[in-house]
Order: sequence, then structure tokens, then C-alpha cells
Amino acid sequence: MKRLISAFVCAALISLPGTAQEDELPVHTKVQAPVGTSEGWLGLALYDLTESMANALSLPDAQGVMVSGVAFGGSAMASGIQRNDIVMSIDGTSLDTPEEVIAFASGFEVDSLHEVSLLRNGELISVPLRIDRKPDEFDPSIVVDNELSLVSQTGSFGEGEFLGMALRPLTADDSERLGLSGHSIGFLVTEVANDSYARFRGVTEGIALLEINLEPVKSFDLLSWHLREAQSAGRKYILLGLRNEDRTVNVPVLLPER
Repeated sequence: MKRLISAFVCAALISLPGTAQEDELPVHTKVQAPVGTSEGWLGLALYDLTESMANALSLPDAQGVMVSGVAFGGSAMASGIQRNDIVMSIDGTSLDTPEEVIAFASGFEVDSLHEVSLLRNGELISVPLRIDRKPDEFDPSIVVDNELSLVSQTGSFGEGEFLGMALRPLTADDSERLGLSGHSIGFLVTEVANDSYARFRGVTEGIALLEINLEPVKSFDLLSWHLREAQSAGRKYILLGLRNEDRTVNVPVLLPER
């Protein structure tokens, strides 16, 4: 079973109870401090890509490590690495767990340049990454969820129910409480059915639904489309980007049988 690991200082994400069900990422999850060597670091917060997450994203397998955040102002951000990118390899070496990334990067020198292969939106891309000098103390606030804040709302919003969750559009107050700048697109969870899988996975009222299968939630119609598309394709899971306080985590949710 793949597990999220902690390196150096851990910063809590969404505080939800985990389960021991199959290979799923524990939803009470911690993101490791950006991976570092004795003097340098990659500036990336990483966690395991599980089989259920791969199923939701129509990936052939759970190869790679998912990026959950990028250190603000660091080389990783300058290289264009984004949250939800999947790190496939560094310098041609395939990596499948955060442990492997840490072990492989342990010998990297500050200012050395490395090639990182990423899977983004189904396409393989390569970016150069220069190793930064590790700060004396790790401040979790410097790990940012890039590309979460959107300046305008598009699509047809409205209150509704989705997978046992009652939803309403985010307000400015919601966005401020959740650490989202501007008028961020998404929904606030106002109620969760006790018998729903979302409740079983620990989803609670007050959490925001921002993404579905890594795509920003621009409308309620988009939620419905992704649900129909996943069921038509025979997938078992759908991946929800949920936010509480100032962190976002991807949670695989089991789809109801048709």
C-alpha cells in the first residue's frame, strides 16, 4: 500500500480521517516539506499517486509521484512546475514514490541543474530544475497551490447535490477563509449525507470543492458531465480537489453503481 511520507517538517492539509481501504491515500494527509538534501532542495511537496487516483484520471497505472505544492519564489516555480503535475523521472530515472525522490535527490548539489519529466494533462513534458539552497527553517506557508485562484467566474453556477454532498457557489467570505485570492471558482460543501461515500472518506461541511479530475470546477454542469463520462468509461473513481483552510488535497471518491 502506497503511503504519503514526511520529510523534515510536515504541514497538515485537509484534516479528514483516513481509512485503510485498498490502496487509497489516507485522507488525513500530510504533505512533506519540499524535498531537500543536506544543503539544497527541490522546492516540491509530493505525495503518492494511488491506484484509485490513477483510475479516476484514466492513467494506465500509478507510476509517478504527484506534486501537491510548489515553494513560492523557488526554482521549481520558475521552471513552471505546477500542483497536480506527476513527476515521472528525474535525469531519466523513473521514480514512483516520494521516498524514491528523496533518495535519488539526496546527492544533488546546490545550483546543479536536472531534467524533470512530468505528466501534465496526459502529455509528457520535460523541464529543467535548478536545486535551490534549503532555507534554515521550513515555513509551510511558502508551499503554494498554484493555478487555484481564478479572477472571473464562468459557466452556470447554482446550488445542487453531487455524490451525496450539498453544494453552493463559493462566496468572497468563503474564499478569504480558505486562503483563496480573488473570486475563486468552486463550491462550498454545506451538507454531507451520512450514508454517502464522501462522508465515509471524511468529507465534512465547510470544505470547498475546487477541482474534479484535476480540472477547475467552472459549473455544476461540469460536475455532472465528469460523473457521466467516468461512469460511461467504466471507471470506479472520480478525483475531487478539496480545500480546507489553506491546503488542497486530491481525494478519490468511489462512484455509485449505475
